[in-house]
Amino acid sequence: MNRAALIAVLAAAACGAPQGKLTSEREAAGTRLDTTQRGGEIALGRAAVERTVRDERIKVQAARLELDRAIDEGDGHDDALPVKLAVLRADITARASFVAQLELCLTDASECPPSLDEPTIPKEYDATTGDFTTAIRPVASAWPATAGQIEAAACGCRTGACVQWVTADLDRWEAALPGDAQADDAAVEHVTGARACLWSRLGKRAHRVNPDDSAATAE
Repeated sequence: MNRAALIAVLAAAACGAPQGKLTSEREAAGTRLDTTQRGGEIALGRAAVERTVRDERIKVQAARLELDRAIDEGDGHDDALPVKLAVLRADITARASFVAQLELCLTDASECPPSLDEPTIPKEYDATTGDFTTAIRPVASAWPATAGQIEAAACGCRTGACVQWVTADLDRWEAALPGDAQADDAAVEHVTGARACLWSRLGKRAHRVNPDDSAATAE
C-alpha cells in the first residue's frame, strides 16, 4: 500500500461514522467488539453509554450542590422550601438510578435501557392534577408498540416529574385496555421493563448506585 493510500485508510478509521451505534464503533475500532464482560453486545454503543454516564454524573453532582445550597439558605420561613427540597431529592434519586442502570449496562447488556434519549413531558399532562387533557383511543393491536414507547420513556426518565408522568400514562393505558390485549407477550415484557425502571427511579429497587450520587436522598 502506498503512502497516500495508507493516509486515506488511517483518516477514515479516525473519523469513522457517528458515535452511538454498534456498527459505527466496530468500523472505527477495527476488531474491538463492543461487548460486556458477561457477554452480549451493547446495542446502544459503549462509547455513547460511557459518555452519557459521564455527563449524567456531572448533573447529579450539580443537583446535589443545589440541594445543599437550598438547605443552607433556608431560613425556616419559606413555606415552599419543603416542596423544593422534595423535588430536588426526587430528581437526584431518579438521575442517580439512571446512571446506575447505565453502569450495569456496561457490564451486562441485558441491563441496558431501550434508549439513551431523555423523554419530554407532553403539554397535555397536568403535573398538578396528574391528569391528561387528551383522551387515548386504545387499540389492542397497537398496544405492544405503545407499551414499547412507554418503556423507553420510563427508562429514559431522569426526574421525579418524568416518573410521575410515565406512571400516570401507563396506568391509564392499562385501565382502558381489555385483559386479552394486556396479556400479549411483547406488551407484557415492555410493561414489566417500564415498571422496573419506574420503580428504580423512585429509589425503591436495589441498584449499585455510587454513594456520592445517592447521599442526598437520605438527608
